[in-house]
Amino acid sequence: MDDRVRITVLGAGCEVGRSCVYVERENSCLMFDCGLHPALSGVGALPVFEAVDISKVQVCLVTHFHLDHCGAVPYLLSKTKFNGRILMTPATKSICHLLWTDYARMEQLLTVKTIFNDDDESMDELVCGSGLYSFEDVEHALDRIETIDFHQEITVNDMKISCYRAGHVLGACMFLIEIGGVRILYTGDYSMEKDRHLPSAEIPLTNVHLLISESTYGIRVHEERSQREMRFLHVVMDIIMRNGKCLLPVFALGRSQEILLILDDYWENNKQLHNVPIFYISPLASKSLKVYETFVGQCGEYIKQSVYNGFNPFNFKFVRYARSIKQIRNYLLRDGPCIIMTSPGMLQGGPSLEVFELLCPDNRNGVVLTGYAVKGTLADELKKDPELINLGTKVIKPRCSVEQISFSAHADYNQTKGFIKKLSVPNVILVHGERNEMKRMKDKLEEDIPQLTVFMPEVLQEVTLTFTPQCFIDTIGSLSSDLQLLDSTTLGGVFSVLDGNKEIDEVVSAVLLKDKDERIIYSDDVKEFDNLSINALNQKMFFTFPHKLEYLVKALKSVYNKVELISENEANVLDQVKLYKPNNQLLLTWESGPVSDFIADSIILMVIKLVTSNDSVMEEVKVNSSMNIEESFLKFTEIQLLQKFGTSLEKDDRILKYKLKDDELKEVYLTINLGLREVMSEDEKIKRNIMDIINHCKQHTTSNHILI
Repeated sequence: MDDRVRITVLGAGCEVGRSCVYVERENSCLMFDCGLHPALSGVGALPVFEAVDISKVQVCLVTHFHLDHCGAVPYLLSKTKFNGRILMTPATKSICHLLWTDYARMEQLLTVKTIFNDDDESMDELVCGSGLYSFEDVEHALDRIETIDFHQEITVNDMKISCYRAGHVLGACMFLIEIGGVRILYTGDYSMEKDRHLPSAEIPLTNVHLLISESTYGIRVHEERSQREMRFLHVVMDIIMRNGKCLLPVFALGRSQEILLILDDYWENNKQLHNVPIFYISPLASKSLKVYETFVGQCGEYIKQSVYNGFNPFNFKFVRYARSIKQIRNYLLRDGPCIIMTSPGMLQGGPSLEVFELLCPDNRNGVVLTGYAVKGTLADELKKDPELINLGTKVIKPRCSVEQISFSAHADYNQTKGFIKKLSVPNVILVHGERNEMKRMKDKLEEDIPQLTVFMPEVLQEVTLTFTPQCFIDTIGSLSSDLQLLDSTTLGGVFSVLDGNKEIDEVVSAVLLKDKDERIIYSDDVKEFDNLSINALNQKMFFTFPHKLEYLVKALKSVYNKVELISENEANVLDQVKLYKPNNQLLLTWESGPVSDFIADSIILMVIKLVTSNDSVMEEVKVNSSMNIEESFLKFTEIQLLQKFGTSLEKDDRILKYKLKDDELKEVYLTINLGLREVMSEDEKIKRNIMDIINHCKQHTTSNHILI
């Protein structure tokens, strides 16, 4: 068996863009994400598929709808030898449909400069007009895509795949993969910060051997959320107060919805702004908002509470939608303030670049960069406050103000470090970050967490790790939330049930499901998580019982500490067996099971003894319920041995002597010392059977609070 896991970065290695990570172990092969590079064009924007045998990939897992993570999926399915499965969340699929269709629809986008060779004419291609894929390719891709819900587990060949919320954007997820006992968590882009429209990322409560994590912000630490919003609104208001126009370049979907919520709320509370228009230029605007309304259950508490109160928070009161710049050109050319939100977020072409060209000569206007800017894009260049900007067809001198106040939902250093510590993961591979930022993060993580091994591979660089095969058994349903792994360094370690802030050991009764995988689940959850049908066998037994029911109850209290006399003719033993006494009949009812059957057997034995005994014996068996623990154990065990083997030859305090017959009908003598829990006999088989009975009694009576 090959214990090595090979990871090859096909994109986003020491760079941001074209995220794609190839993972292989033995006969299992998968790929995380399949994106395009925003600063490159044509086939140069694709992951380096040629570096691996793409036909071996059994599944591609797409974390979210941003094009640098999903943009190359139609190309992968129509232009390569890939024949595996594609998995993403339902919300991601819905928005990918919109983005891919829009991408294929666009015939032209302004020329993009590359950071590799500004003079290379071969790079002067059109990102969206490069013919990477067509409408037909998009439809073909959508037909092939399968969806996976948060916390759902899907098996592909020998790989177990599940996903967790990642924050970041609607539908974004992290993927947890188990291959041959090795668990790998791929974060994609994630955010540990709650905002208006999305909850923060989840942290899987399981052992992870390898974390593949984004490193977008390196060792930077985010400004506190409320302060960032105040600073953003202050900058926007400063531009408006000088009668300027404010350009907010954004991704078409994702952070734009968060910024729209902030602006609309601020405009609502400031009447003097009601005449200042907010324009959102996007051909996808109305369609995308319908997607958000559809998946409102995956949004944050602010959105859910608004909907619960009968208010649609995405029905913006002060936002005007436009499909193109042409519809608002008059506003852009005339005097007066306004807000313009449009894509792409890095000004690499399209409407945002066109609006920028119109606004940048006027020093009253301003640009606020609200997202991450990849090197080689105009947004990144503007951060350096350049004297001149080369737009390919012309050179311009920017006079407008430029500010960067990022609402990009990526984890900062402290959040990444905290995430790693909570996972207790020993190995981390950093992707999706600029080389210098990534190196600083690697060094800082290894300094702050000495036991951590961190890798930062370049594109096409392979990382090979060896893991010792280990076996897992999963808990699902309510049991998963009830159990916490105490020792995260020991796989299959000790579980504890949480009781407030205390941790207490407790025996858990559950069902083992075994199909392709083995899973433990509460029996009550089986219907929800498995197709297995559940049947209950309700048992009834009648006896002639001429005595009062209270006599039987008193006798049973010598064995069990929870025997309730409900009425003169009704009793309950350990909430497992019910007793009814109509006239001279005694009825026992119980739902068949290992514990309840055991209890019913002991009650039946007690009934038989009472019915067949004379009055003196009746008085004898009315044992005081305050009997001490050891005496109760002895009494209960004697009852079980009597039922199994009959009356003993000799009894001396806690020592019982029996004469039995073995499998060959030969007589065998044995001595049972209940005080020492020992059995002495030459026949090992009989000896084991007796010890099993003693241990069985102890185990079951303990778990059911029997006095032993």
